[in-house]
Amino acid sequence: MFTEKEEKQWLRHLIPLPQEISIRDAVRLHPREVGIRVRAQPGGPVQQGAAELEELFAAKTGAVPAGRGFEIVLGIAAAQGEVDTRRLQELPNKEQAYLIHPRGRNRLVLTGLSEKGVYYAARTLYQLLEPALSPEQVSIPLAEVVDWPDMEERGLWNFPDPKTWIPALAALKLNYGKMASTEVKRIERGQQNRAFIDRELYQEARQRAFNYLPYILHLNFLHEYGLFRAYPELAGKGEGALAGRYFAHKQGDQHRVPCAANPLLAQILAEWMADIATQGADEVSCWLSERPAQCGCASCTAAGQFVLEARAFVAAWQAVRRHYSDFRIRLFLSTTTSERYYKILAELPAQVKIERACATELERVLHLPRDLLANPLLDHYSSQGRWIASYDVPLGAPHPGFCRAIAQAPVQGRLWHAGLGCQSHGDLRVQYPRPGRVVLEPARPQRGGIRHSLGDPPGLWRSRGSGGMGPAHGAGGIRRVRF
Repeated sequence: MFTEKEEKQWLRHLIPLPQEISIRDAVRLHPREVGIRVRAQPGGPVQQGAAELEELFAAKTGAVPAGRGFEIVLGIAAAQGEVDTRRLQELPNKEQAYLIHPRGRNRLVLTGLSEKGVYYAARTLYQLLEPALSPEQVSIPLAEVVDWPDMEERGLWNFPDPKTWIPALAALKLNYGKMASTEVKRIERGQQNRAFIDRELYQEARQRAFNYLPYILHLNFLHEYGLFRAYPELAGKGEGALAGRYFAHKQGDQHRVPCAANPLLAQILAEWMADIATQGADEVSCWLSERPAQCGCASCTAAGQFVLEARAFVAAWQAVRRHYSDFRIRLFLSTTTSERYYKILAELPAQVKIERACATELERVLHLPRDLLANPLLDHYSSQGRWIASYDVPLGAPHPGFCRAIAQAPVQGRLWHAGLGCQSHGDLRVQYPRPGRVVLEPARPQRGGIRHSLGDPPGLWRSRGSGGMGPAHGAGGIRRVRF
């Protein structure tokens, strides 16, 4: 039997920490005594999870896990039959929930209600086994685990090198990312409109229970693909239809919005959606114009630009569903205004998901010990069960269950999760150079050259900002961040 200290040593290897886990003992065997068995159809997440365990085992021990002294069995609940899975039916996001359960001292069962759950069980076991494998001996913890995610979707809006990052994110049970390579073919009058996704990487991501989501870009950027050259009647009328350039740009296109009252727009969108569906995707993110603008025609002015853009996307989706009944959309609202959101939300079918980004300052409410993010309209619809996501919440703002800091050194200031890359806010710069590593650096350090990395020895600097994730969270500084 393990002591509490020994159990904690095992648990230190887990990110994220399961909701419920107990490790009371472990078995120690020669690598050739261990076997991995799969009870699932080939080609799904269960097979992927088993393959990752097998690769780890072979890399660490030099042996193929085909023995019969101890079996690790993976399969969905209906195929297992040897573990009581009624508890899973009651859990939030139950399709991603899983159990790990020892059967005596010679079998460990990994199961869930769906293949996604079994894959996450495999990832938990992977982290437990990784430090415990060697060519001479393997230690397998007889872990009792019940786990489920609090949030249905967890992930990053932008990240580099998806081929590398998707496996790394999925290994941490993150399951969402925007497909960087969604493309539309140049628009030609009278020709079918085509859209292309990274089909191979999309399918690889699904193997890891990861939603690599394609998108239809902001409608005020469609001129770049020849929309107004091919269909001049779709160009938004008047100077008010110019959405403007990005704040950082001093010159360049003003990004005219389309006349969304013209049914031709919905037809073009439907052709793109249908093309995406034929490539195997079952969902697409639909982006309204990014900045405030208004086509000046009478129909658009009466209803509102964003309302009509939303209607065009919904009409296109409803047309596509006649042939692809399971196809879904989510609507990405304008990033810099909440103009007529109330009407969009009132009209949207319940199945359509809502996405937001780049609107934090519109919704920030000053509060001690940390700021709140509040939007009464979105909060109301969320309380009624509508699916709503925000992709720009500061890392220090969410519930501690989403972000837990293990701290050692004094750090003040806001810690922002700005996607991947680099974001500077006040005196604190945050960088994400590779999976699992975050670098904090003073933008204007009081002592030149001083740097503090999460996981490295504490630095000797303090940000001059306030709020965020610092002493108010009951910890003096940040050494490691868990998602």
